[in-house]
Amino acid sequence: MLSLAEFRLKAKGLPDYLPWAALIDSGIVLTKAGGLMAAWEYAGPDLDSATQDELITMASRVNGALALGEGWVLHADAVRAMAP
Repeated sequence: MLSLAEFRLKAKGLPDYLPWAALIDSGIVLTKAGGLMAAWEYAGPDLDSATQDELITMASRVNGALALGEGWVLHADAVRAMAP
């Protein structure tokens, strides 16, 4: 990375704290530490009315689909909004 410290006239801004270095392909980001990052959005089924058996089945399916082995990190955010 190019050091811009000699040109800095004020305190650090938000980009200084973000871990992203460059967008290297559609949806793939190179981090400043050299890692690769990708993100997806998924809207699953409404599980508020699901039975215990349905919840166990869904958890098992997700666990099987996301068994990636060593060296992987998955981060999930649950963003909820009121229905219109």
